[in-house]
Amino acid sequence: MTYERGQRPGTTRLLAPLAVFCVLVLAACASDKVPPDEWASKICVAVKPWSTSINAAVSAAQQKITSGSSPTQTKADLLTLYGGARDASNRALGQVQAAGIPDADNGAQVAQQFTAALTTARNAFAHAATRTAALSTSNKNAFYAGVVAVGQQLTTENGQNSAGFSNVSSDQLQKAFDSVTECK
Repeated sequence: MTYERGQRPGTTRLLAPLAVFCVLVLAACASDKVPPDEWASKICVAVKPWSTSINAAVSAAQQKITSGSSPTQTKADLLTLYGGARDASNRALGQVQAAGIPDADNGAQVAQQFTAALTTARNAFAHAATRTAALSTSNKNAFYAGVVAVGQQLTTENGQNSAGFSNVSSDQLQKAFDSVTECK
């Protein structure tokens, strides 16, 4: 039996099933994408309550801190705030990841932006909790200076989050966010 140069016996028999497998895998991946309106709805269901809970917790903590709480009580309140915000961020992150990839221009990139923003938020709140836990409450002035430093670091670490949620580089997804009820 003569083979053309470079051809091996049975190569064609191996390549045909491999080609079919690749087509099936690609088709399955394409079908995993979520329609833009459905994806936007899932994202808003995750992110809006998260944002509301974070803002409410921050407001509550600010009121407690300015009401003349002791450093020990303030520390406990801040640890509750940061731990709750970390946990809320983690829950929202899980929901965003479960939403899948939108079937839209730049869909994977936009999904990654939201995931990255929530990951940053979760990590920033975790860092703030760790830093706050390390603060000594024995010197009131030093403690509150430390609280301010932790707050500034938290603001810096979370600085990119609003851009991660607002800079949607897909006209299809922006239209979906503007039109679905859950995002209004």
